[in-house]
Amino acid sequence: MISKNLKNTEQRKKIIEFLRHSKDHPTAEMIFNELKKQMPNISMGTIYRNLNILIYQGKVHEVYTGDAKRHFDGNPTPHSHFICERCGKIYDIEKSISQFEIESIQRSIPHHIFRYKLEFYGICSECSKL
Repeated sequence: MISKNLKNTEQRKKIIEFLRHSKDHPTAEMIFNELKKQMPNISMGTIYRNLNILIYQGKVHEVYTGDAKRHFDGNPTPHSHFICERCGKIYDIEKSISQFEIESIQRSIPHHIFRYKLEFYGICSECSKL
């Protein structure tokens, strides 16, 4: 089991910094290609291992797009995503489900909700112009 209290390594700090400044929800390969410029000895294994630790710690979220690639989000605050089914771009939706809606859903099921993910799929405004 991964400890939630692991010290941040230099690699982990660079991954978080890159993700916090990235708005395009990059894949591990994109992160690797960017960080390789700053840290020539970094490996894909290091990227994946640290992404998994950061996900477990709640500092990074994985976004499921249906394209079989893992995309990552450095914004740890609760928010949803819009995923364009034509171009594959991922957009943040800052408006989240209200506490009232979550409580209403919780009352309607016999299970306990700890967290949720909500993704919307459609065609983005750029693709709609085509």
